[in-house]
Amino acid sequence: MKWLLTVGFIFWFGFIFAQEEDELYCAQKFSGSENIQKVRVNMDIDSSGKVGLDIKWVFPRLKAEQDSLLLEMKKSESERHKWILDHVACGKLELKNFRFFESEGDEVQEIGYEIKGTLSGFCRKIGDRLFFSPFSFSGIKNLRLSPGEEEVRYPVAQKDTISVRIPEGYVVEMGISPVFLYSPYGEYSTEISCFKDNLYLKRNFVLNAGVYPKEAYESFQLFIQQVQLQDRLQFVLKPQNK
Repeated sequence: MKWLLTVGFIFWFGFIFAQEEDELYCAQKFSGSENIQKVRVNMDIDSSGKVGLDIKWVFPRLKAEQDSLLLEMKKSESERHKWILDHVACGKLELKNFRFFESEGDEVQEIGYEIKGTLSGFCRKIGDRLFFSPFSFSGIKNLRLSPGEEEVRYPVAQKDTISVRIPEGYVVEMGISPVFLYSPYGEYSTEISCFKDNLYLKRNFVLNAGVYPKEAYESFQLFIQQVQLQDRLQFVLKPQNK
């Protein structure tokens, strides 16, 4: 199995690891400093748990293993909207605006998406508390490993910035601590700060290129599982007077 390089996001083609080679998009072999994928997420949570969502997803110009993504870009607005709604995996999205974009004339061209809307089901309200995992938009979702030699074809660095506006009258009851993970296979780190009613988070994930023998299977799997565990951590918000 080849581990094709894709981007971490909320859609079926967005998993960093997958086995369906004919449905993946593979980044061109840029240098490590150029091969940086970015997700910018702005969330505005209200007291009911609904989330006003503004996402911009950017990655180096892709070389498609198949032409399906490029075909989607050429479809009508209504068809593109239906396509994006069919593939959201972090809740129910009421879409206000969605567009593809691609840069022109840059040495390393970029392609990506901008999404604006309202998301239900992402932030859970239990009693008077709100629970949400801020790294769900860019975390590694499905991971199916088989014991054997694995190849990470190209190196990747993913840098995500996330801003969360806390609803009026709420405070953070339980947060997430910053973390740094290192292994021969890559690195993972988070930075977290709070100012007034806003949380600011940074998530950096680096996957090193290489061919890893079957003897390294368990340690490779452990690193990825540690990353997944961090990406599932939650914030808990409570009313200020409780």
